[in-house]
Amino acid sequence: MIRVAAAALVVAACHTDDGGPRLDSIAPASAAAGQIVALIGTRLCTGDGSSGDCANTPATIALGAEPPMIQVEVASYTDTTATFVVPEVAPLGMTSVVVTVGDQSSNMLAFEVLGSDG
Repeated sequence: MIRVAAAALVVAACHTDDGGPRLDSIAPASAAAGQIVALIGTRLCTGDGSSGDCANTPATIALGAEPPMIQVEVASYTDTTATFVVPEVAPLGMTSVVVTVGDQSSNMLAFEVLGSDG
């Protein structure tokens, strides 16, 4: 009984909202260099949940699960949607996408970088 309660507590802790950016989906889930990818989420440029000017918010989008992560060129940005261009230097294969606003990072979403032949 104690093990079950501890497991439930750990699962509940994993879903705690820290008030930072949150990614819900990515489309397409795979793309080649030069293609545009859209991220949908919440608080993508206002990590604290306040309304603000996305153009003046210190937010970044990066590919990679661990350093060195690759910063990507942001094509457009709102508090709920961001689009980026897959960079030429992105390594092929499975990776992750993360948004960082100020000092808070979002959850990671899986993404696959394809070769130029798709």
